[in-house]
Amino acid sequence: YPNIPDDPAKYTASGIWPELRRTEANRFAVSIQDLLIDSKVFESVRVMPTSEATASLFVLGKIITSNGEDVAVEITVEGIDGKRYLKKVYKHRVDDYSINDPRRTGSDIYKPIFVDISEDIIALATGLKESNRVDLKRIENIRFAAAFQPEYFGSYLTQSRSKKYSLVSYPDASDESFQRILDLKLKDQML
Repeated sequence: YPNIPDDPAKYTASGIWPELRRTEANRFAVSIQDLLIDSKVFESVRVMPTSEATASLFVLGKIITSNGEDVAVEITVEGIDGKRYLKKVYKHRVDDYSINDPRRTGSDIYKPIFVDISEDIIALATGLKESNRVDLKRIENIRFAAAFQPEYFGSYLTQSRSKKYSLVSYPDASDESFQRILDLKLKDQML
């Protein structure tokens, strides 16, 4: 999330150039995505414009500061179950040497912050109990299925007042309707 004020008069006071901030938000997301993909810990990693897609974990980022020298990003990791697994502010200062070093031409001077973020996300994901991973995957599958057949698949989940989801039960492997939706989900992910 680029975190651009609604009032254009605040751009100058905040030192924000909206188009640059939007570009940074996209670039930061893709840089973190690349590191997560390289880790080979995750089945798939995608940058999405919204957290309305189905996935076991969502990484939500918000740029707090980015002025060329200092960058601060708030990262929140939430599960499809509605639980927050991580919320942390990451900061990085680019030193003068990094900016002016001719040997660093083409290298990413912000890479250390992306590495810190991705390492924490990887540690979180690999530290989850197997039962939690299974539950997240099942809730992801049921929420995807419920988007197509809410009256049938909605009964497999409950949602608390605090918007947290939990499984009531899970469809049997012989449930043809569920298997068709899982096939559709796989095709959707390929796109």
